[in-house]
Amino acid sequence: MTASPSGPGARPPRPSPGTLAGLDHVSLAVEAVAPELAVFAGQLGGALLPGGREAGFRGCQLRYRGGGKLELLEPIPDPNHPFLRRFLDRRGPGPHHLTFVVDDLDRTLERAEALGWHPVQVDRAHPLWQEAFLHPREALGTTVQLAQPGWPAMRWQDAVPPPLRVAPPLPAAPRPAARLVRTDHHVPDRHEGLRLYRELLQGAVVGPLGRGADHADIRFAGGGRIRILWPPAPERGAPLGQAGIGAIHFRLPLAGPGAPRWAGAGGRLTAAGTQLDLEPAPT
Repeated sequence: MTASPSGPGARPPRPSPGTLAGLDHVSLAVEAVAPELAVFAGQLGGALLPGGREAGFRGCQLRYRGGGKLELLEPIPDPNHPFLRRFLDRRGPGPHHLTFVVDDLDRTLERAEALGWHPVQVDRAHPLWQEAFLHPREALGTTVQLAQPGWPAMRWQDAVPPPLRVAPPLPAAPRPAARLVRTDHHVPDRHEGLRLYRELLQGAVVGPLGRGADHADIRFAGGGRIRILWPPAPERGAPLGQAGIGAIHFRLPLAGPGAPRWAGAGGRLTAAGTQLDLEPAPT
């Protein structure tokens, strides 16, 4: 649980200019990227973006209709950076972290510290991608990456070694891409969830937050949407082990030539150790 501002009745600092955030992507840990592309590229129509090899892992991202992105990471042998291998050995495939981009990392970190967070692994070494992390103990069961990108002045290709070369199993006639609608985050307490996403990351609550509500939808100025879900009142303050990223929600394109066979029907499937909820597009 994150710490609260000190002093009785203390109010959090007012939002400062230059700290607006956007949910850039949801990152999933997998044993191997290529087999997962049958769902994420082939069935859901994600466009494969350049990927690369970094310390302890390699991976790629997929972009969906509307701009939502998902990242797949696979471990590579690296005794100095075993974090992804350790994650998979302990928990198996599944959601690993959320990445939010901000326009001023320094100011965002100042806000985080003022609100009681303790950012770790702060790295400003590369002008293209400066970053810091919130540990799962403080980010309610998941890792949160805070990053300040340097593009469009610089190119992503300049930052990484040659891209991971995989052949996505796309059909001969590309299917319309699904839309990545939102990601669910189960939090142990409503107050802490709102502190993270509304106060630190300055998201706007656009879903229910009245008396008796058990969730809230939060939209970010830089794009993306998170739904926080909390336990019923008698279970508030549930152990942190019950918190973390839940389902990822996609909206399917309208049925028609090239559309997935289940478009219009909705449903669920599991891929990369993650529940995918599939909603039909509104007619």
